Amino acid sequence: MDDHPNDFYHIVLTNFNCGLYSTKGRTRRRLAASRDPNSWFEHRCSLFERFTLPSMANQSSQDFEWRILVDIETPDNHRKKLESYKYSNIKLVENAKIFPEDVGDKDWLITTRIDNDDAFHKDALKTVQEKIARTDETAFYFGLGYSLWKRNLALWGYNQNMFPSFIAKVPESGEIKTVYCATHRKLYKVAKNYQLLKGSPMWLMVVHERNISNKHRGRPMDRVPERLSDFSVLLPED
Repeated sequence: MDDHPNDFYHIVLTNFNCGLYSTKGRTRRRLAASRDPNSWFEHRCSLFERFTLPSMANQSSQDFEWRILVDIETPDNHRKKLESYKYSNIKLVENAKIFPEDVGDKDWLITTRIDNDDAFHKDALKTVQEKIARTDETAFYFGLGYSLWKRNLALWGYNQNMFPSFIAKVPESGEIKTVYCATHRKLYKVAKNYQLLKGSPMWLMVVHERNISNKHRGRPMDRVPERLSDFSVLLPED
């Protein structure tokens, strides 16, 4: 951090329910909802409360803004539920666009992606802020993480995983490019630079019965509560 004094603005992006209520086309979230948005939303909130929210609230660096993308057609009761999460870093938004006026006088915008049913190690965002190269349009990944199915934990190496970050030089005007400029699998291809950090597991993919494509994979691990203690998650009962 000493090499990079507070020269950045960090925004974490989470798409919570965009497309859930659409009757046009078969969006992934609409498909996952099995034509029951209420059931999908309640289930996803329970995962969010057990995994994502405590993981973010317990980050060792709280120097970030957490923008949660909410569908414009979100019913009042669903919106009120999201508004009830009393964590000061959260900001509910209806699109992911970010402009220079959003980041003050900072030179760099760092954006990080996390789904609403997954989690980060407590030092993940701090490490991103310290280690990501101050080079325009750099995609940054942690190469190692965990997969969790119920109480079964596996160590998984996946370089183009669902938890990338992206840094862009803040322009004088116009929309700033973010981690959402491509899917997590393709971000490293469209970025001008690619940075992979290997070492300790820094992310947790939670596999559950309503996943569309995620599957539990990796090398089985023991001592699950101990290994996940730095993720601040609430494990399911045996």
